Amino acid sequence: MRPVIGICCDTRLSTPADPRLVPLEQEFLNRDYVRSVVEAGGAPVLLPCRGDQDVIAALLECVDGLVISGGDDMDPRHYRQEPVPGLERIDPLRDQLDLALIPAALERQVPMLCICRGLQSLNVILGGTLYQDIPSQVPEAVRHRQRAPWGYPTHLVTLAADSRIARVMGATEVDANSFHHQGIRDLGEGLKATGHTADGLVESVELPSHPFCLGVQWHPEHMTPQHYHACALFAALIGACAGR
Repeated sequence: MRPVIGICCDTRLSTPADPRLVPLEQEFLNRDYVRSVVEAGGAPVLLPCRGDQDVIAALLECVDGLVISGGDDMDPRHYRQEPVPGLERIDPLRDQLDLALIPAALERQVPMLCICRGLQSLNVILGGTLYQDIPSQVPEAVRHRQRAPWGYPTHLVTLAADSRIARVMGATEVDANSFHHQGIRDLGEGLKATGHTADGLVESVELPSHPFCLGVQWHPEHMTPQHYHACALFAALIGACAGR
């Protein structure tokens, strides 16, 4: 039996080809998340952007694990900051989902792989803060929003030798893609920073008190067709779910 993996959706407005039509509110998800979960042996289900506690509880009864996907910026009010000029689009509905889903999943010890915004949401929920805009707030940082193709790696991430992610990937250095302008500033309670870029920014985390809770700042779902270490992350999630 394939473990059932819930993947967080985002929201957007449609862009009708006919300008006479009113745009529709949509839930959406990039297909690479679905493909990566299927290829790793999981059965993906898409989770809508709802924060209702009864809905979240029902969804968690149906899944064996979670992928907390990437997405737009989190409202900085959730980590006690005023917005800076570099803040981009926020998605209040996605905020509602993450703020309800992640704590409930942590309590139930549901295996989780948190990707890009997902890592940032996990950090905020555990009391951490974010750089709202790396280019303006960390001017010495390397380029974290690449213009290369989605699956192409553009910078190196150094992993702690004693970390779970290094064991999963079988390496202490991995090439990663990069599509973010925000990142971890202050680490959330209980989180361990396990990977960094040359500029010192956090690129991966784990929660040692949890059976399987990993977060990466890059997008392994785009890299799985050609990079073993990206496949290994999804395989590890599926393995953790199968072992529950």
